[in-house]
Amino acid sequence: MGLNEFLAGNDRIDDVQIVSFTRGQPNFAVLIGPDGRQIRIFTEMRDVGERLELGILKLGAVPPDFSQGEIETVPGGRVLLFEYLAAPGFDFVSGVRIRLDGGDLIILAADMPYSVFVSLGAVERGRPEYPIDDYRTVRPAAE
Repeated sequence: MGLNEFLAGNDRIDDVQIVSFTRGQPNFAVLIGPDGRQIRIFTEMRDVGERLELGILKLGAVPPDFSQGEIETVPGGRVLLFEYLAAPGFDFVSGVRIRLDGGDLIILAADMPYSVFVSLGAVERGRPEYPIDDYRTVRPAAE
């Protein structure tokens, strides 16, 4: 399921859950819609050069055992728009910005492999792979 499908017929994200298995380093985020639908946003690593890999954003089902991690829940809001983001110098989707009526939810590949950076309002967890302002909007090849 992609974000378009997740948001179909629905313009809200009720909650954002930030899930960490390693203290302080988010492994993935879960978006929860008003109808109870959930989508997991996580990263996979892709080799892009010799001794260089980049975190690629992935969307998928929520694993059944995620409750074993540390979960922080942040209130969402009404979705105004969303856009996919690419790290500087690359065309791969490495993040997403979801504009909510209460501020921007930004989820990016983090500087630690297989982890994410999550920012919403005053909440900021993890560290992005690159400075946030260096990311640019891209259109995904296929959702």
